Amino acid sequence: MGSLTDIGREERLRPVSVLGLGPKTARLQQAGFSTLGEVLDDAVSDFERLRRLPALGQRTIALVRERVGAVLSATGASGEVDWQAFSRLCGLPQGDGSGDLQPFSETDRAASAERLHLGVRTERIMAAGLTTVGCLMDDYGQGFAELFRAPRLGQAAAALVERRLRTLDACRDQNGAVDWTAFEAVCTGRILTSAASAEEPAAPRFSPAALARPVEVLRLGTKAKYLRHAGLRTIGHLEQDDVSLRLARLDGIGAGTAHIIHTRLADLAASADETGEPRWDAAAASWGYPLTPGHSLPTGEAFLASTAHVIEQWIEAHDNEADRLILGERLVRSREGRLKLDELGKRLGITRERVRQRERKLLDGLCDALLADDQSRSPVQFSSDFTGWWSRARAAFAGSSTLTYPAFVSGLERAWGVPAARLTEILPLALAVLTEGGQVVPPRTPIPPRLLEPLDPALLRMTIRSFPVGRALNDLEDAGCTSFGALLLAAMENRLPQGRSGEIGARILTAVAGALDPAGDIDGPRLAAALDLPLLPEEEVRTPGEFLEAFDLCAEKAAGLGRTTGRAADIWRFRTCRPAAIRPTLEETAGSFGTWAPSVKREESLLLASLNAQLVDNEQVAAGVVWRAEFLARVAEAGSVREEAGGDFDDFIRRLSDLWRIDEIRLLREAAGLWAVLSLYPGDKRRSRQAPRRAPPPEAADAPPQASEAIVLRGFRRVH
Repeated sequence: MGSLTDIGREERLRPVSVLGLGPKTARLQQAGFSTLGEVLDDAVSDFERLRRLPALGQRTIALVRERVGAVLSATGASGEVDWQAFSRLCGLPQGDGSGDLQPFSETDRAASAERLHLGVRTERIMAAGLTTVGCLMDDYGQGFAELFRAPRLGQAAAALVERRLRTLDACRDQNGAVDWTAFEAVCTGRILTSAASAEEPAAPRFSPAALARPVEVLRLGTKAKYLRHAGLRTIGHLEQDDVSLRLARLDGIGAGTAHIIHTRLADLAASADETGEPRWDAAAASWGYPLTPGHSLPTGEAFLASTAHVIEQWIEAHDNEADRLILGERLVRSREGRLKLDELGKRLGITRERVRQRERKLLDGLCDALLADDQSRSPVQFSSDFTGWWSRARAAFAGSSTLTYPAFVSGLERAWGVPAARLTEILPLALAVLTEGGQVVPPRTPIPPRLLEPLDPALLRMTIRSFPVGRALNDLEDAGCTSFGALLLAAMENRLPQGRSGEIGARILTAVAGALDPAGDIDGPRLAAALDLPLLPEEEVRTPGEFLEAFDLCAEKAAGLGRTTGRAADIWRFRTCRPAAIRPTLEETAGSFGTWAPSVKREESLLLASLNAQLVDNEQVAAGVVWRAEFLARVAEAGSVREEAGGDFDDFIRRLSDLWRIDEIRLLREAAGLWAVLSLYPGDKRRSRQAPRRAPPPEAADAPPQASEAIVLRGFRRVH
């Protein structure tokens, strides 16, 4: 056994006719192949010169490869070729007359004729009833009588069968049985090693896991589909003894592809460790495909940190500029940021449908590389670590035909072990790779990354009325957005109302996300800035005294900015916030404003209802301001004191004075407005809000009204 460089100089100078190629010899000589050495030199480049010759087809090149392999198998350590052994291996006639075939065992006779490497003649020979080695041996003894009676089979077919039978006879082991591994090696042009004829079969070159890998790992491009159609789906299938015979008979698989398969299998075997596991990434790099990333990815954080650079390398590695543009402007961008198909089509001078087709084809190639171990259409070699993280994500969604967007994000969190906020940049790519069609519909509303992090349950439970949504309230509540958590979920599932109401809901989400502090609480000043609303009070109040000083002024500003009436702020300043001793009556207030007392009463009631909703119930639907949290906390504190006092104003003042350490005289002077907001009535005689109204006595309800009790309103106009 030798290699191309082991053959001696004298042997290389032998004429090319020693290869026994028959009529093909003259064609080789005409093409400049006059010696054996010249043929051997061309074999180093996989017969590049021979392939350029118009008179030589694939079958001739396969025959030359077979003879070169036999020469190498018959070469000894000294570089001399045992030409008698060469002739036996090739099935050529022997000069010493020892050409009679010895009988084969019953097992070998029962072997299918398909294993004899008869090429395109295999089907015709088997159709003639010569289906086994035994049948062909018997027909050989009768001068190929049956073979000659078959259509389209003549002397050339008989000569081929005889050569194969003689090669089979030469490939016997010590027990006289045919060594089919050796026969396979001879017929495919591989060097016949001593292991091929040993009694014990050679140990597998690859580990079980490697044998189970798909054929696509060999990067055979479109040729892989021909292998799959023939049942050769894994590396293990390509390691079978009769694979060369099957490859030779496959449509779409020529001698060049078969040689590439054998070469790359040999490269993988050479890179394998002691367990038989090849270094897949290193092998692909040796085939001309750069490895990315070049470092290990032990954690999900490391994987996410490398993804942008890896995908950028993958895009830049594409030779076609149009492909790079499509991938760069579509694949890695969010729904709002990506170019539309029409715009790309205009830039590339093609139709939008053609852009869509090319995008789909490129994306399919990426999905195969990341999820199916098929990197044959990728211009780079993704590392095993990188594809492993994508496989984890795919496993997380196994068995799910449809997913909500929150479920998709949660699945990625579990698969990659990273918080949801870290997934924002990779979500467009993850949706493209891991989902199909409508399996997961990304939200039309951009979800701020901060809202993908774990949120305080108290924030999620906050009613939607705690935010200034205005007239959008009914639409949002009809869509199920009754709390902040429900609003966030609706945005993720594309259930926000259409139009202005949906825009307001999205604006609230964005504002809250920007206003959350590290502890998960809403920061009032930042929320006011995000919503472009005034902040009340403008300065932080730290003590009860500061709260009292700021209350009336803040209430007046809120009345002027809220959705009540035009005179609300004036009524608050002129009447509502004043102590009872100096408070103008309704008639006096109406006279000052040039209206009627019932109108003032109604507007004051609307004002107090609005302020009570904002400050007591924290319903900010119609509020034109944002209240500081500590300010609302003081109002709540005062409200608790009022409830403890049972709605009694004097008791309220005493209790509040003890709690806040403020003089009662000052409270009587400055807490009138606060009491009015808490009790919904300006004064000290209003009963508690919780006290039920008394029903009129039955006899009073049934009695007819007296004329003297009728009330006539002059010039009263209802305020709608």
